[in-house]
Amino acid sequence: MASMIAAPSGSLANPAPFDHDETEDAPKFRHGVPTSSIQPADLVLQKVAEPGARSQTQGSASTASTESSTESGFMAEQKQQRIDQDCSLSNEGNDDATDSTCVAHKLQVKYLRAEEQALIEKLFLKRMQPTSNVKSGTSTSVRPLSAPSPCSLLLITGPCGSGKSYLAKTCLQPLVQERNGLLVRGTFDKSQLYAPSPYSALTMALTEWTQLVVQQGIVNVQRVKQAIINGVGEDDAGLLQSMIPAVECILGTSAATNDTTGSSNEQTTNKKKCPNMNAICGANIKSKQSLQRFTSVLTNFLHSISSCESPLVLILDDLHYADPCSLDILACLVCNTPGMFLVGTCDDSSVLGKSYLASKLREIEDTSEVSLVHVQLGNLHEEQVNQLLRMTFTVNRASGVDETSDQDDSVKALAKLLMEQTDGNIFYVTAFLHWLVKSELLDRHGASATEPWTWDVDEIRLSLPSAQKMDVVDFLSGRFLEELPCDLKETLKVAACIGSHISGRLVEHAFGTSALPCLREARERGILLGDDEHGVYSFNHEYLQMAAYRLIPKADLALYHLEIGRRIWRHISPCGLHRLLFVILAQMQHGKHLITRDKERLAVANLCLSAGTVAARTSTFRTAAIYLEFGILMLEDRSWRDEYDLTLSLFKFAAEVQMCTANFERMDELVNAVLKNARRLLDKIPAYCTRIYALSVQGQGEQAILTGVDVLAGLGENFPGRLCGVQLHKLYCKVAKQLYGKSDEVILRMPTLIDEEKLASLQVLHLIFITALLSRPRFTPFIVLTMMDITLRNGLSAFSSLAFAYFGMVCLQYINDTKMAFRYGELSLALLDRFQAEEFIPRVHCAFYGCIYPRRKPLEDTLEHLWTAHLIGMRTGDHNAAFLCASLWMINAFESNVPLPAIERRMKKCRESMRSYRQTTQMAVVQPHLSTIDFLMGVAEDDGFDDTDNVLEPQNNVTTEFNIPFTRLQRSFFFNDFENTTSIQIALTRKTHLIPPSFKIIAITFMAGLAALAEAGRGVKARKNKRFARKVLVKFKSMYTLNSPQNCLGMQFLLEAELAALSKNDDKARLSFAAAIAMAEANQLLYLRGLVYERAGRHLFALGERKEAFNLFVKAIEAYSHWGASRKVQMLELQLELDYKISRPCTYLSASSPDHPDYGRTTSFDI
Repeated sequence: MASMIAAPSGSLANPAPFDHDETEDAPKFRHGVPTSSIQPADLVLQKVAEPGARSQTQGSASTASTESSTESGFMAEQKQQRIDQDCSLSNEGNDDATDSTCVAHKLQVKYLRAEEQALIEKLFLKRMQPTSNVKSGTSTSVRPLSAPSPCSLLLITGPCGSGKSYLAKTCLQPLVQERNGLLVRGTFDKSQLYAPSPYSALTMALTEWTQLVVQQGIVNVQRVKQAIINGVGEDDAGLLQSMIPAVECILGTSAATNDTTGSSNEQTTNKKKCPNMNAICGANIKSKQSLQRFTSVLTNFLHSISSCESPLVLILDDLHYADPCSLDILACLVCNTPGMFLVGTCDDSSVLGKSYLASKLREIEDTSEVSLVHVQLGNLHEEQVNQLLRMTFTVNRASGVDETSDQDDSVKALAKLLMEQTDGNIFYVTAFLHWLVKSELLDRHGASATEPWTWDVDEIRLSLPSAQKMDVVDFLSGRFLEELPCDLKETLKVAACIGSHISGRLVEHAFGTSALPCLREARERGILLGDDEHGVYSFNHEYLQMAAYRLIPKADLALYHLEIGRRIWRHISPCGLHRLLFVILAQMQHGKHLITRDKERLAVANLCLSAGTVAARTSTFRTAAIYLEFGILMLEDRSWRDEYDLTLSLFKFAAEVQMCTANFERMDELVNAVLKNARRLLDKIPAYCTRIYALSVQGQGEQAILTGVDVLAGLGENFPGRLCGVQLHKLYCKVAKQLYGKSDEVILRMPTLIDEEKLASLQVLHLIFITALLSRPRFTPFIVLTMMDITLRNGLSAFSSLAFAYFGMVCLQYINDTKMAFRYGELSLALLDRFQAEEFIPRVHCAFYGCIYPRRKPLEDTLEHLWTAHLIGMRTGDHNAAFLCASLWMINAFESNVPLPAIERRMKKCRESMRSYRQTTQMAVVQPHLSTIDFLMGVAEDDGFDDTDNVLEPQNNVTTEFNIPFTRLQRSFFFNDFENTTSIQIALTRKTHLIPPSFKIIAITFMAGLAALAEAGRGVKARKNKRFARKVLVKFKSMYTLNSPQNCLGMQFLLEAELAALSKNDDKARLSFAAAIAMAEANQLLYLRGLVYERAGRHLFALGERKEAFNLFVKAIEAYSHWGASRKVQMLELQLELDYKISRPCTYLSASSPDHPDYGRTTSFDI
């Protein structure tokens, strides 16, 4: 795997990249085999710390814990008998008093946490109930957004040491074993805050899962291997193994892994042969495996290894230390893995405020896909501590000795002392009790198990170092760890620096000799948990890791970490380096200011480039940014001269990643450095592309286009000086001539484009396309036709999928050829599949499913594709296209069968993401529609356009200039406010060619036609409005309905009905209204159904047919209510109250009710 981390200079071929002799100030790690035997009296915190034990065997206490929740209704006497039995665990035949404190955790879960335990078990059982697939009724299988979801994420919060992990494990382990499932844990380390390792806790947990599967035998391993191959696929197994190396024990050495690394090496070392071909950065390794992002591979993997019959419980501890990329996929993991039960634990404070975890949890809670179940634990109260002491240390009633009042007072005094010292923290309580037993401050008078425990609270107080209570970490460090043998302490120091997940091999690398004896001793003392056979360990509790870390003097911490990183790097082989990239750099980053030698700094910079590449490949852009900035820090001032390739790669890649994280200020600094120091234009192209993309998402579309045009001129691609129709026709004829006579098969067999300058030109063209589409639409067809010309003259590339998709839009918008547009749209999907260009999916789907597809196929079929493309864009870093997909999804969802509350929930979450990524242009596109939805739902008291105008102030955006008039027109028609609508509707329809050819154009035309007819009915410019409505109807008949009857025929019938009603042609109006109702009902178009019933009711009411009109008004109210338009419902109800002198007509006077006088009567509109 050495090829994966090879920098452009190729300086990392040797695993020892720099000559390093231990300096005098380097820490001297003392290590040797302990000579003293391990006596029971020397055990430190054995079974006392919060047992997040990873052992898959559960003792009788766990089983009893499960039983206690189901037997909570038993009589108090039976409960007391069970308490006495549990207390006897600490008394019968046990000479070492340490086991008396281990029962404290069992008792506190069983009796003091019984309510929480019952909730956790109930949630698990509900999650593991098999559920049938939701029937969609269409070609898509999207579950209705308003439907409740069984997916849940269990979040257990509480202060450190409150027993969160132990509670989860104790409750769930017996249930998992009953179903032949597995329970695994992963812990996020505090080092994630400053040197994140992508998905570290998931990797830790799944490594443990791998070991458990292997232990079950070769037959089970083969079964699991086949399930993984079927679920993930052989092609993606390499990416899976690159992030979870332990899976190799099941899958074996995968050729896919070698292919992945080989591709990455080729891309890194041969920059001069192939420029950056990504849509935007963040996917810098060009191979099939790298484009399949880790998120989708991981969800497929988890889905394949878990089921309701054989579940997987995944406990992720310390989520407050989690890297952002791990938090981003939590909801996705829960939704797509029905056989997995996910439990997260974190501190109370982390779920409040503005932390990334808090915002992510709120985001998960706001979605309908996942429900967040919160279990909050706190420290014990004094009465609970008193009860715990009585159950643990009082004499067993079976002995015949009764408790006396003196003993009761003694227990209360000790409980009070414990509260003063520990604040009721269960971990601290048990550790403090163990120290009392070890110090013989808490002891028995005799050897018999029936002898009572005795203690003197005053003597205990005198033994404490001061009147002030000790911090738990200081207590553990001073009272336990300082007394350990020197070799063991040194081992624990190194282990604490490495993190919560400790490999015995890494510790050995740090010492240079075997560390397994000391690690084994630490495990036997209860400080570590782990597996001696595999050499994998973890600290029993976070407090123990902190106590071991505190043994290191603060002045030596930086050098200590640096030396650990150096030694690990020196001792690993080239093929193992890729697995420890983040471990090594996490250590060295602590001491980065101590790295002074040029050769070492250069080697670290190369390693940072490799780490940034791997992190970006899994869409962890924040992590990639940290390591790339670390690499830049290691460069010298003359690096642009001496190490040009490495410096160029670090700067341009860091600029791209900073752009993906919306840090535009830092991005500008890095881009300027590249443009200033790059030696040739092709080396500057990635920096220019980054700047163009950043300008477009920040609302500076005109500047982005000008920058792109200047770059294209340097590459030999010039546009006409005057962008007129003649020049456009000339360019179109040139492209049409090249396409003439070529079938799809012939086009797909065209050679691959290898010209660097042409590839760079296509990259710039596709970046400015969306910007021009929104800001300078007259320039858009010139961009598309230039892309097609380059492709047809020079060959196919990944950009060809974009060229053909955009060309389909041009065919749709400028020559109204729907068939040709659909053909080239489908061809773009074939090219997308051929080049495996996942990063281009959002842009291709924007063009095809957002614009072309609704012109021939059902509108609702586009929803799943557009939302999937949005998620892919967010994952790959193409936020501009991702949010455009979301906007198109909103438009199509509004016009189809999605309720307004579901649209509002999803799009408000998108709007917050737009704000966090500073996507001002997309916010301006979305905000008017959201304001209209809020107004229809009754959430907002006004339409919110004043706020929208403020959002649009810095924009020069043609699309947003249409949004406000269009949404105002919608509101005017819905609420019969037709003042000044005539000028709006005519202006909108005359300029529809300036906006993308999405379904919004049809919606604008339809609404403008209805508004014109309404105005004509009021006598306002009747002839002009009537003439305009007829033109709209002709456009529907000749174009929209002809190509897409399922989407447009209902609209056409309603326009015909309104026009007939205005012309006093009652028979034709009735037939057209009936046909419109039939189409709306058949296609389940909520918005159109309510509108048709309402307009038909108004027509009959005007004719004096009040009873039939009433039935239609009630159906309109029901349709609007189902749609979620509460304000519209209120308006219609008020109208019926006034017209029919009744109250709440839709509640109890529905024509479907037997109590209604017209029950059973057929109206003229029933089909």
